[in-house]
Amino acid sequence: MDADGNGVGDFAGLTSKLDYLHDLGVDCLWILPMYPSPLRDDGYDIADFYGIHPSYGSVEDFQKFLDAAHDRGLRVIADLVMNHTSDAHPWFQASRTDPASPYADYYVWSDTDRRYQEARVIFVDTEKSNWTFDPVRKAYYWHRFFGHQPDLNYDNPAVRAAMLDVMRFWLDRGLDGFRCDAVPYLIERDGTNCENLPETHAVLREFRRVIDREYGGDRVLLAEANQWPEDARQYFREAIPPSAQWCLFLRNHDELTLEMVTNEERAFMYYAYAQDPEMKLNLGIRRRLAPLLDNDRRRIELLQSLLLTLPGSPIVYYGDEIGMGDNVHLGDRAGVRTPMQWSPDRNAGFSTADEHTLYLPVITDPVHGYQTVNVAAQSRTPSSLLNTMKRLIAARRSSPAFGRGTMEFLRPRNQRILAYLRQHGRDTLLVVNNLASSSQAVELDHRALAGCTPVEILGQTRFPPIRETPYVLSLGAHGYYWFSIERPDGADEPYGIERTAI
Repeated sequence: MDADGNGVGDFAGLTSKLDYLHDLGVDCLWILPMYPSPLRDDGYDIADFYGIHPSYGSVEDFQKFLDAAHDRGLRVIADLVMNHTSDAHPWFQASRTDPASPYADYYVWSDTDRRYQEARVIFVDTEKSNWTFDPVRKAYYWHRFFGHQPDLNYDNPAVRAAMLDVMRFWLDRGLDGFRCDAVPYLIERDGTNCENLPETHAVLREFRRVIDREYGGDRVLLAEANQWPEDARQYFREAIPPSAQWCLFLRNHDELTLEMVTNEERAFMYYAYAQDPEMKLNLGIRRRLAPLLDNDRRRIELLQSLLLTLPGSPIVYYGDEIGMGDNVHLGDRAGVRTPMQWSPDRNAGFSTADEHTLYLPVITDPVHGYQTVNVAAQSRTPSSLLNTMKRLIAARRSSPAFGRGTMEFLRPRNQRILAYLRQHGRDTLLVVNNLASSSQAVELDHRALAGCTPVEILGQTRFPPIRETPYVLSLGAHGYYWFSIERPDGADEPYGIERTAI
């Protein structure tokens, strides 16, 4: 939301929309990079870790926003790019101009571009190498992303100390934590792919240890590690500790990344979801959720059901709660970062600025345009996607089993049905999802729950009690049920369930 009318969202505008976010039911806000930056990568090229980009306001504006969020019971975490800076950052400018300065080794320099040959190039569309020659220092600097984003040298204790000081600056102001960007790439070693190295894990553990010691154990570090499961699990070691959890989202919010599938699988995904070349980005698909699903309300709701009932902390991308669309003709990732559609008014109610001065144009296509897809219209319609999302989020928050419960998949013969139990303490929940585009019947073996009554959470409808015989449910196309399992009077212990189903 743009409060000062310059065409760019700011903290004053965001503060004015905190009541909407509170009413939606979310309890934590993840703020994208807010720091001074040349904005060559939407702020992920940070030029000053200690300030706020002038377009977004001031540090004082941020503080007012943070205090107002806390007043509503909302926590706030901010993106912090740990891996690299902008080449406009004073650290890099000092490093390249004076090899004898304290900043000389803040970045990874080399006399040759032949080191770390096993490391892949991530942005294959734009970067041919992970090394760029600097004519001032007359040496190559290392970058895992764009050439204007030199990687910090975490082998240097001074860099680690400097980044901890950055974190302290914002945590002292009350920030609840950070989303730490691109953490697998902090350390480089010859003969490796320079990802997920033991030394990288040691750096992250050091940061976690210091923050816990100085600020207590309630500050969030949400780390991005887009890796294979066996590599990603190393960030939690052998088991997920009680203080930690996976985060869950329906698609990578910048692009639906397809790095880890086969060429055949990627070709199928392109055929199904991105036949227009403009929809592709690097090895992914840059589309929002609603267009990916052809604006099919049933499929959108089903996926939101999965997001909110599977283990982990669900993350909802702004605008997905109303089914916002995208603009594939905008460059890079801009097509999925258009202004929030608040109303059918000028500029979707986002800004009073001239439309040509907006940071990005609003969506105007016939299906997802702001005139029809907006918060104001959906707020007035009880059956809208927005109000459905509010009910789903409220239902999720009604039971700790959704957030902390164990997970047990049922395995019915009808493989179009995905069913599972979530259990935490005395709470037992049953979730049944129909992944098919047609109505489906399913028989579940609930003998271990015999005598219990399923109560559908969203409508508080009581279903017939469970017997020794198979329990039959019928679901419409892409339908879903969330059940709370009500035990008979006098039953003290939560029920388990066998790993069997018909």
